[in-house]
Amino acid sequence: MAGETEEKPSGLTVDTLKILLDARLAEADRRYEQRFNSQQQAVEAAFYAAKEATTKAENASERRFESINEFRAQLADQAATLVTRNEVNARFDAIGEKVSDLADRVNRSGGRAAGVTDARGLTIAAIGLLIGLSAVAVSIVVAISR
Repeated sequence: MAGETEEKPSGLTVDTLKILLDARLAEADRRYEQRFNSQQQAVEAAFYAAKEATTKAENASERRFESINEFRAQLADQAATLVTRNEVNARFDAIGEKVSDLADRVNRSGGRAAGVTDARGLTIAAIGLLIGLSAVAVSIVVAISR
C-alpha cells in the first residue's frame, strides 16, 4: 500500500456528532428562548407605556373639558343676567317719553306764567286808563260846575 494515504481516525463518531449537534441545537434553542423572552418583555413594557400615556392623555382631556364646561356655564349665567338690547331700548323709550312730558309741562307752566304776567300788565294798564279817564271826567265836571 504504497502511495496510499492512510486515513487517521478523527475520533468523531456518529454518536459524538449527534451529541455535538444536539448540544448546539439546545444552545440555539436557549438563545432563541432568551431572545423571545426579552422581546416579549419589551413588547409588554411598550404596551404598558402606551397604556399609561393613553390614561394620562384621557385625564388631561377630561380636565380640559371640565374647564370648558365651567366656562360655558359662566357664559350661560352671564347671558341670563345681562339685560337684552330690546329691554334697554324699551327703558330708554320710556325715559324719553317722561322727559318729553316734563318738557311739555315746563313749557306750559312757562306760558302760563307769561300769560299771568301779561294779564297783570293789562290789568294795571286798564286800571291806569280808568283812573286817567276818571281824572279827566272829574276835571270836566269840575270845570263845568264852575
